[in-house]
Amino acid sequence: MTAAAAGVILSGCASSGTESDPPEGLPTRETQDDAGDSARLAGVVAEIDGCFYIEDAEGERWVAVFPADIVDRSSTTEGFALNGEDYVEGDDIMVGGSAAPSITYPVPDVCDEDIQQWQVHPEG
Repeated sequence: MTAAAAGVILSGCASSGTESDPPEGLPTRETQDDAGDSARLAGVVAEIDGCFYIEDAEGERWVAVFPADIVDRSSTTEGFALNGEDYVEGDDIMVGGSAAPSITYPVPDVCDEDIQQWQVHPEG
């Protein structure tokens, strides 16, 4: 278990449930359920070479793979929106979900596919 995974906390939040159009450098996945771990990954949004990551307090970078229906293009910035809230480089962020050690999702070409993935819970 990584230091980041050990530092997660339990919590929950609500989903927007709207159709979305995520930016190109934001990894997403299709999901048919609303079940999942309620662990949390807290960190800072890092945009590197056009890909969005979450960097935790220990400096570990995660590829957060979001359910496609809870993310969208940011309404006012170059970042992205999660459940209607805009995020850009340097913003604090906390998402529910779990580390995805045995499941890897396809990521945009601009993202580093060797970085640990965090499967974001459908409720964000």
